[in-house]
Amino acid sequence: MSFTRVGFTQSFFSDRPIELVSDGELKATAFRYETGVAGLRVQNSRSSMVVLPYMGMQIWFVTFDGRNVTQKSMFDMPLATTKFGDNYGAFLYHCGLNNVNGPEEGEDSYPMHDVLPFAVYENTYTGVGVDEDGRYLAVGGTYVFRNSQELYWAYAPELRLYEGKTMVEMKATVHNRRTHPLEYLWLCHMNWLGVDGGRFYYSAPQDPDHVLVAPTELGNDSPSRRRDSRVGEEAGL
Repeated sequence: MSFTRVGFTQSFFSDRPIELVSDGELKATAFRYETGVAGLRVQNSRSSMVVLPYMGMQIWFVTFDGRNVTQKSMFDMPLATTKFGDNYGAFLYHCGLNNVNGPEEGEDSYPMHDVLPFAVYENTYTGVGVDEDGRYLAVGGTYVFRNSQELYWAYAPELRLYEGKTMVEMKATVHNRRTHPLEYLWLCHMNWLGVDGGRFYYSAPQDPDHVLVAPTELGNDSPSRRRDSRVGEEAGL
């Protein structure tokens, strides 16, 4: 097992594309869209995708064997915004961790799908490695969330594109940096291009041991309500 890591910062991205890594068919090229958003194009002989390392580590666009698999949308390039509905065109969004979906009336204000969709990552990197599945090109980074009351965590995703394959592997690590347990909600929000006659297949066993259905009305027992209550008690409210 080995990995050669190449760190990068936002200063690497400009109107002129810069090849950060090139090893055989594996390549990573930094560029900047006309809208000012930084994009990292990673590719092998059969696949190509654009990752937005400073806009939530979104996967904006993916093609396999020259075929687009990304949803249709009105956006031909990402816009420099942090509002979910104003930039809904990506293939993959990381969503959560404090909440998922949008706040209801009377709840605390937080953005749609919380902070991860437009998180600005630190310690961003790319590089080429070898594991039990073969040679791959990786892209990753770390986003740190903290407040003065109780939340302090780090989220570190990594994408791997292997030689000669039409598949992207993603893993993510959540590190709780506080002493008490972290309750979190997370969603891997993928948007595939619809195909006439296509079918969805669910691979996990559909039984109580593998699927948990939460009640639609959690009331004061919801994780976010319990967390807000603890914060209020600590503040003497």
